[in-house]
Amino acid sequence: MTSLYSASSGDPRVWRNADGEPDLEVIGAAAPEPLLRVIATCLGVDTVLALVGEMDTSNTDAVREAVVHCLARKPATLLVDLSGLTFCGAGGIHCLRWALRRAEADSVGFRIVAPASWLCRVLNASQAHDLLAATADPPRAAPTQPTVGPAGGRS
Repeated sequence: MTSLYSASSGDPRVWRNADGEPDLEVIGAAAPEPLLRVIATCLGVDTVLALVGEMDTSNTDAVREAVVHCLARKPATLLVDLSGLTFCGAGGIHCLRWALRRAEADSVGFRIVAPASWLCRVLNASQAHDLLAATADPPRAAPTQPTVGPAGGRS
């Protein structure tokens, strides 16, 4: 039995049908989308570092390089925009903690901007209170008991 992917013509990029005739030609494989895009933008005296996609141990080196590059410009504050983050593994949390410590060592302010609620839960479960404290809008604890309003109704 022969494979439908045949290189008998000498060109391994030609897909063959059951009759051995060229059926589908692969012109060029598109490069896979990166799991994480890192975008740095200067805003006056501050620098915004936007992370878009999935952050895990496979791409934390790129984030670290971007942090070093941004801190070399000596911004007043490094704002890390996490609004585009769709996944953050333990390696990503470790990298964010490293960025926070690195900014503190360089006397640069550090703020996390727009973390999704799922990310705040992950940071809380990971006991990454230092990162939660660095959020621009710290998450509030949900009330445990409903409050009673002035008219006796619940609010």
